Amino acid sequence: MSLWDHVVKMEQVILSVEYNQRHLNVWKEDSRGYNRFYVTPLCTIVTSSLNCSRDEYSNEHRHVLSFHVKLWDSLAAETVKLALTQKSIETKISDILPLPMLLVRLGISQDVTDRISVSKEWRSNQDQPNIIIFELYTRHEHFCEKNGKFLEDAKSDPENFLTRIKLFLEFTMVVGQQATKSLNITGQTFAKSKFFSSLANAHSDKDGIVYLSSTDINKLAREIYRSASYNEEVTSTYVSSEQGSDIIKELSNIIKDQTVQSNDLTKEEWNSVFWDDIFSRPDVQTEYFNDVLKYVEEESIFKYNATKDAQFRENIRRKYRQKSENKIPNKFEFSFKNFGFNNCGRKSENSIIDEKNIQSTQNNEMDTINKEEILKFLKKDNINVRWSGTKFIPKDLLLYRINTRTLKTTGEVFFKRIITTMLQSVQKIEIRPEPSRRTNFDKTISPVYYEELKNQIIVLKQQLNNSITKLDEKIAEIKSDLVNTNQHITNIANNTNNNRDILQQQHNVLRNDHNGLRSEFNDLNSWTRKDFWNHVQGLFRHADNIWMRSFHGEVPKNIQETYKSRWGAYPLKGTDFK
Repeated sequence: MSLWDHVVKMEQVILSVEYNQRHLNVWKEDSRGYNRFYVTPLCTIVTSSLNCSRDEYSNEHRHVLSFHVKLWDSLAAETVKLALTQKSIETKISDILPLPMLLVRLGISQDVTDRISVSKEWRSNQDQPNIIIFELYTRHEHFCEKNGKFLEDAKSDPENFLTRIKLFLEFTMVVGQQATKSLNITGQTFAKSKFFSSLANAHSDKDGIVYLSSTDINKLAREIYRSASYNEEVTSTYVSSEQGSDIIKELSNIIKDQTVQSNDLTKEEWNSVFWDDIFSRPDVQTEYFNDVLKYVEEESIFKYNATKDAQFRENIRRKYRQKSENKIPNKFEFSFKNFGFNNCGRKSENSIIDEKNIQSTQNNEMDTINKEEILKFLKKDNINVRWSGTKFIPKDLLLYRINTRTLKTTGEVFFKRIITTMLQSVQKIEIRPEPSRRTNFDKTISPVYYEELKNQIIVLKQQLNNSITKLDEKIAEIKSDLVNTNQHITNIANNTNNNRDILQQQHNVLRNDHNGLRSEFNDLNSWTRKDFWNHVQGLFRHADNIWMRSFHGEVPKNIQETYKSRWGAYPLKGTDFK
């Protein structure tokens, strides 16, 4: 059995992680010694992405409420990794992934008004994005106005909005087998339905006959289908919403015994017509209008009798107190789902109001209402009468007759064998609002992992303090080296200055010597050849005198030795130096 079979059956879950008030299940895949962990997707709506606009690209006249659905984020991966660590399972963030969804689409509760719809087309999810854009459709423009109910509810209270429309994500996964599911609906299944029991006991005639509108037929079929589905054994498969809709349609056709027009019903048969709001049943509305309104053709007005209005409503209240499934208002009000007559006269701006009904009809016995206002009022969706020109008559509606007695006693009403997987399994997850942001840390993290995360934060703080201490020591060392370097530079500068002074002195001495030599050279250069020979001859004469004196013993001995050392020999008397 493959991993995805275990996912579908909710088996082999190695860990369940509490995350934002939802549990994320974790499965482990071991492929050739390499481990990966797959987790339930988040499926949260991103409120800030909500946007409503007209669909300019569609053939239908509709408006679109678009929004993002977050399937995964890094915080979820970190939380799962932390939980795995507590189980002594080490892994990388990159190996923690959401379940691989091949195809995705948005689903909505079948009980939601038909004013809101979603696309039934599957979308490819091969690239596995963390965020997907989805859309809701409506044909009513006021839903999408800036302060319209559709957009305002979704933004101001997303939790309540999602609770009302019950959005969910449908996705497909590949499994390794084909499975079927048998749906068997019997008379006992009908008997378990609260709605069916109410029809059989409070609204059917002596033969068990009751008449329903198409809306109520679908309501009954949905309730019977849900009752049958809940009693089935939960298997590894899920019946998609599209399959469920098809089954409900088939079941509705089986429940219908005969189609009749409301105008063909007798007064006795009208007593067996079920209407969710007894005050809006066509025959009751017709009787009411003809009773409390009198047409004055000459003035094109209707005269409204408040006394008859109050009396009629009281009679209806007593008559249907036990039979009506819904509570009849405690006050004396005639309401067609929040529409009523206001006891105002000709001078009133609006003789018919779309509010909560009249409060005290007994103040005036009669009022007048313009014919145009009445005709406009009769066009409302929940008004089931029309003006023939002389009186009010019921609108001709299509009704369906069912035999509650036959349905309750039938052994097998409906049986269907459903193929729920054909290599692919369809799963669904309810879309939830984003988690509320709180300042308390322990409110945003699951208590299961808070202690572990707290310990990790303590370790991280200690590591940070150690790093800061080492950094301070390094800064002090650098400062000390900087002081020593500055002192060394100062010493070098001082030595350089001293050496410069010495060199300057030496330079001055050399310059003086140079100047002296230059002066002597200049003096020497100024002599003529004659002056030079005269000077030389004078030297020779002086030397000759010294020699003569030496010859006669008059030259000192030390002078004679000096002369010999320089010239090699002392000159003899009579030597010619010319």
